[in-house]
Amino acid sequence: PEPEVWDLWADDTPKRRKGPAPLPAPKLVLPGHAESYNPPSEYLFSEEEKKAWEEQDEQDRTLSHLPHKYDALRRVPAYKEFIAERFKRCLDLYLVPRALRHRMNVDPESLLPKLPSPKDLRPFPTHVAVSYEGHSGLVRGVAVEASGQWIATVSSDQMLIIWEVASGRPFRSVKFNSAATAVSWHPRCCMLVVAAEEAIFFVDPGLEAVSNSSEVGGASEHELGSTTREATVASLLVLRATESRQSDDNDAEKAEGAKARAVRWRVVASDSLLFHGGCRITIATDGDVQQLTWHAKGNYCAAVSPKARAPSNQCIIHALHQQKSMRPFSKLKGGQVQSCAFHPTKPHFIVATMRSVRIYDLQKQEHLKQLVSGAKWISSITVHNSGDHVVVGSYDRRLVWFDLDFGSK
Repeated sequence: PEPEVWDLWADDTPKRRKGPAPLPAPKLVLPGHAESYNPPSEYLFSEEEKKAWEEQDEQDRTLSHLPHKYDALRRVPAYKEFIAERFKRCLDLYLVPRALRHRMNVDPESLLPKLPSPKDLRPFPTHVAVSYEGHSGLVRGVAVEASGQWIATVSSDQMLIIWEVASGRPFRSVKFNSAATAVSWHPRCCMLVVAAEEAIFFVDPGLEAVSNSSEVGGASEHELGSTTREATVASLLVLRATESRQSDDNDAEKAEGAKARAVRWRVVASDSLLFHGGCRITIATDGDVQQLTWHAKGNYCAAVSPKARAPSNQCIIHALHQQKSMRPFSKLKGGQVQSCAFHPTKPHFIVATMRSVRIYDLQKQEHLKQLVSGAKWISSITVHNSGDHVVVGSYDRRLVWFDLDFGSK
């Protein structure tokens, strides 16, 4: 074989194959005060600590030696574990598993999902079909009538406006003396309940005759049905035993103060503008009502006032047929009541506080279940028509779906 020859005086050195970069060896822990020959007194072990240290396994010890105190460095004796520690250190340097970890260069855009083209998502709304314009302030509540023909809105401009859904035409408006905060339709007849002026009003908008007169066929049956429904709404909004009720409520108000205001039923004066707008019965509330919800059968209406002065007035259930008001909770755990809902088939009442949802049995008057949402501030709650599912919304942009047949989380 030919001998290998190197040019010592050449300018270009031979290229060497690049290997992995040298990895740094594991470093020892720097000595602290306990390793000093004159440590502070708090680092010295007591007799009990010495005994516990000696009984401990070597791998479980935080210190490899017992701290001792010497007045001079020349009085420190030789360390008997020196050779053993050096040997262990050499083993660490020799046997430590060291591997070269390559950094992953990932494009951030590749982690984002690819959105489909808007053309592939059609058909979707591209223009406004109907616009309901008439409020000058913030709209605080929207409710759709059961038949889908009418929609009611309340606003901070003190107005209640009833619109026709198909055309967007305002049919009727009612002016209150303060901002209207909530509205809800009766589930079985054309009747409204509105929250304004720190009170709730039961309103007869007079839509029964309008909705039935638009139908042409079967005039006699429709006229009979119209008069029956009108009589039903009119009978519901007639306050029975007015004089005795007012005298009893006045006595109750003197005895209980502001707490009794939230359960007093009164007739709207016939010469007022609210009466001409359709308001028939009013109930004073303890603070502004933020939500109104009806039972599926239309007999009970629940009003939620989170900022009520009395804790028992945060959630009140009003019975329309009996014309009575009930406070189901004297005190409620979990903070202020944010929202509530009736179970559609069972006598259960679902109450949402700031961070949890509780289910109560109104007949047995007992707590059934607590649903932990994980949300910081619950804003709304709704129940499926079957009663098996509860959906909770929150101000921190979360949506929580509970299946009542399985668990509470």
